[in-house]
Amino acid sequence: LVSEYMSSSSTDGMLPKVCGQQKVFNCMYDSDNFEACGKVLVAGSQLGLHLPMSEEDFQQECSAESKRPDSAPSKPAPAAPAAEPAAPATPAESKVCPASENSVLSVVTDLSPKCFQQCPQLCGPIDSLVSEYMSSSSTDGMLPKVCGQQKVFNCMYDSDNFEACG
Repeated sequence: LVSEYMSSSSTDGMLPKVCGQQKVFNCMYDSDNFEACGKVLVAGSQLGLHLPMSEEDFQQECSAESKRPDSAPSKPAPAAPAAEPAAPATPAESKVCPASENSVLSVVTDLSPKCFQQCPQLCGPIDSLVSEYMSSSSTDGMLPKVCGQQKVFNCMYDSDNFEACG
């Protein structure tokens, strides 16, 4: 699904595929998993994707999808629910790399804001890598760029930072 979205930047036709595997996706809403999976859901919402933020919302969307004719394209869900998930990001999390103008960088920094607060020198290189990936959907050629800035990336492995970054 991610590869399909990255190649087309379109969510058309995704809902039936996700709902076809509803049991697999339901684990995101399990109380044991929601802390980690909720970050992914919020990140997707920050990218402008509508993602149901509760198991009940997910089941309702899949139920509505199952009643649609097969030939009908998937419609995006109403915008109001998507606006709410973006709110949990605190100002501190959203400003971890304040010099960045790349809105997608927050998807990465929100995974561990503390890491980027402890290693702010990561912001520029990660910003560049995210921008490159978003324009090409490819990781080819990124490893030499990371290795070329090894001192910058070593900050993540410092004993004082590893818990936040690891």
